[in-house]
Amino acid sequence: MTNSADKERLKKVIKMKIPSRLALLSTLLMLCASSTFADSTALLKRFPAGSIQTVEQANQALDEVNRERALTQESFLDAKDECLQQFFVSSCLNKAKETQRQAKKIIRAVEVEANAFLRKDKADERDRGVAERQRQAEKAQGRKIIRLPDGSPDDQPNPVGQ
Repeated sequence: MTNSADKERLKKVIKMKIPSRLALLSTLLMLCASSTFADSTALLKRFPAGSIQTVEQANQALDEVNRERALTQESFLDAKDECLQQFFVSSCLNKAKETQRQAKKIIRAVEVEANAFLRKDKADERDRGVAERQRQAEKAQGRKIIRLPDGSPDDQPNPVGQ
């Protein structure tokens, strides 16, 4: 199944000294961890600053934020497990934590914008309701209720000057 070039590369890796193997493993680990960072930058590309303009977009962004946050945590835990297998654990853990921090920073930016849009939309809706109630109250004050002989109210506008 494997060709001779693959066998030769495998022999070279086996012959490597331990620090070189650790460096190779560390590099591979960082490539895996950086894929989480790349996934987070993809989230930022889907929702660049100022792009969330509807409630549906904001809700979709929050759903994707939750997914990305879970993937980032899972990737960090995998990286942490890999780091614990290495000789230089602290350095590896620091790199994994930094990658996680960068990914969370990107995720948080999208989350903040989506939540800000939802808050603004909710406040606008509340303001529209208040304005509508004020219009109705002004309209009601401008009318005089006259009772008909059968007792039912009849809305008539107040005559001006009477």
